[in-house]
Amino acid sequence: MRKSKKLERLELEYSIEVKGVGMRVNIIEHFASLKDPRIQRKKLHALMDIIVLVICGVISGAESWEAIDKFGHEKLDWLRQFIPLSNGIPSHDCIAYVISRLSVKGFQECFRSCGVISSIPLWPMPNVLLKRCVNIGV
Repeated sequence: MRKSKKLERLELEYSIEVKGVGMRVNIIEHFASLKDPRIQRKKLHALMDIIVLVICGVISGAESWEAIDKFGHEKLDWLRQFIPLSNGIPSHDCIAYVISRLSVKGFQECFRSCGVISSIPLWPMPNVLLKRCVNIGV
């Protein structure tokens, strides 16, 4: 997977371009309000680890759950600078399961709170959903 310029600038806060205007967004801060849909004993991977992984993977060009999984394994050391990933990278099935069970309204509100988008037309396909979130603008 090639490294995008947007990905190179990612720190815990990442830089994105919105209609030609640079903007910093703290992923963890804006998505902290999301409720984890899993029961406590089924939480091998932290919700924020999965969300950050998905957003970074999609920004980097991943277009499927499998590609996000692959991105995570390829960039594991880099990702651990920002999120713990105590149990490693979740499988593509785990990523899909968690993301598909998040509250659509809650997820939309998290993106809106970033000031990045005005609406999210599709759910829960990360390749379309998150790319649109970055490209649509306010």
